[in-house]
This record gives sequence, C-alpha cells and structure tokens, in this order.
Amino acid sequence: MSPSSEDLDQVRRVLAGEQRYACILGDGFALARVLRDSAVDHVIGDPPYDEKTHKGARTNKKGTNGVHDIDFAPLPPVDTFLSDLLRCSKRWVILFCAQRMFKEYEDAAGDAWIRDGLWVRTNGTPQKTGDRPAQGAEGIAIMHRVGRKQWNGGGRPAVWTGPICADPTRRHKTKKPRWLMEALLRDFAQPGEVVYDPTMGEATTGEACLRLGLRFIGCEIDPEKHQWAVERMRRAAACGVQMTLPVRDKRMKQEVVHKPKAVSFG
Repeated sequence: MSPSSEDLDQVRRVLAGEQRYACILGDGFALARVLRDSAVDHVIGDPPYDEKTHKGARTNKKGTNGVHDIDFAPLPPVDTFLSDLLRCSKRWVILFCAQRMFKEYEDAAGDAWIRDGLWVRTNGTPQKTGDRPAQGAEGIAIMHRVGRKQWNGGGRPAVWTGPICADPTRRHKTKKPRWLMEALLRDFAQPGEVVYDPTMGEATTGEACLRLGLRFIGCEIDPEKHQWAVERMRRAAACGVQMTLPVRDKRMKQEVVHKPKAVSFG
C-alpha cells in the first residue's frame, strides 16, 4: 500500500515543523522509498521478526497457556528494505530483532552496521517445557549511515534492562514497554528531532516521542492497529511534553532546536 497524497501532506507538515506527528495507514517501507536522503533524523521501531520466531512466539499474558499466534506476517528479507531506511535517516537506525537475525541485518547494512544491542527482560516468559533455558533477551540492531556518529550514552554498553509490557489488557501482542522506547530516545536523540517508525503498531514509539518533545512519523499497515495508534497519539498529544531532552552536542544545538528541516520527498 503506497502512501496517498493526503498521507504525504501530513508527513510534509511534520518535517516542516507545522505539526507534531503523523500516523499513516500503509506500508512503512514503501513510504521510506519516497523520502529523500536524510529526510528524518532517526528510524526507530519494532518490525516483525523472522518466520521461525513468529512460529514459536510466547506470552506471559494472563489467561493464556503461554503460547499465542502472531497475527501479522513475518519480516520480508532485510535486504529488501534496509537500504531505504538507512538512506532516509540522517543518523541512527535502531530496530528490534530476534538475536538470530543480527547477521542478516549486519550483511544488509554493510558499513552502516554498528553493533548488536540487547534488551534484557527482567520478567520474561519462562520456558514452559523446563528442559532448556528460556529466552532472556531480545536483539536490537544498531546502525548509522556512514559518517559522524553521536549518542548520549558515553562509553556504556548497548544493553537496556527492564520488564516487558505485561499488561493483560494490551491489544498488540508484541507491544514494547514505553519505558524502553523512552530510554532509547534519551540515548540516541537530540531535542526537536524527527523519528520515523515504519511499523508503529499501536504507537509506543510515537507516544514516547511526544512525551520527550520529539516529532514523530509512523506507519502501520493493519487498519485496526492503525486506529489504536491514532487514539493513543491523540491522548499523548493532549498531555503535552512531559520532559525534555538535554542538548548533549553543542554543535547540533542550532540545527535541532531552531531550524526545522526542509520538506524532503523524492
């Protein structure tokens, strides 16, 4: 599903600093193809995982037997979309993945590959069979277009530790917790930047962006999940900015605070 002219107008408004967010119903990888180089500052999201991971998905949602079906398709081959995400992002591309997928991301990213990161889950689902260790972490593929790099974490490792989203009423089955997305944004983003999530689900990344004073563009191909995202972003926008990111790099201050980027489409 390619973006419509109305969708592209929303995206233009976000890039021009005229509105805080846009929630697009459609294929986020298709939108990335029509964005010009460095149109957004970052791509940060949680795309589907590989087919093997989907088949073995488990949950700790109360009232289930620990196994659930993933109701969306597995990720297409990484080399069919990653180059567009790297091209349209000025800085970081941060994508969650199964740990077995690191090699696929590294091969597709080439010189843009930085390293593999981990989210260590402190309350993950136990191994139901008891005959082997449970999976205790999820992967985070960390990439950056070739050039100068900067993040806010100093020399510490790329490991984020904390609980999963265990809310039994959650609607998206693979929803990431807001604290985790806020932690990633605090570590990688600067004030006033634009974050793009090509597979936004119910917009956890988007809510985190608005809370931190960042602009957000998100795509979701499933109409029901897109409506969830729209509702959530309206609530988040009504609450306003909850905290601001410090400017860690003085050389970037004028650009990210005072100069909205020009509209960028192919």
